[in-house]
Amino acid sequence: MSDTHAWVAWQMKANRLPIDLRGFLAMESEMRRLAAVLLPWTLLSGCATAPSIGVLGAYFPDWLFCIVGAIVGTALVHTALRAAGRLPQPGELTLPLAYSALTAILALSGWLVFFQN
Repeated sequence: MSDTHAWVAWQMKANRLPIDLRGFLAMESEMRRLAAVLLPWTLLSGCATAPSIGVLGAYFPDWLFCIVGAIVGTALVHTALRAAGRLPQPGELTLPLAYSALTAILALSGWLVFFQN
């Protein structure tokens, strides 16, 4: 019997514990066993190759290309809106937030379209 079980038994004899904790302690040991089995699998799941693209001998992460493409796409949208005369006044505070959101949407969309695996 472990020290924890002995302590629980002693507390129960002394009527200091309102509930029987033996079932809880057994469940705790089952969780430990389950964690001991699942932890190595969780740690080994990161052993896959990194998603990267080789450019002239150097490897760059995929997300970097998605962000660069999204910034270029946002610049094109800005140019098109300026040419159409649809931009708000220069003092508008929502413009940086809108362009940040557009960049994030374009980057995540590019990631889903071009790098699905």
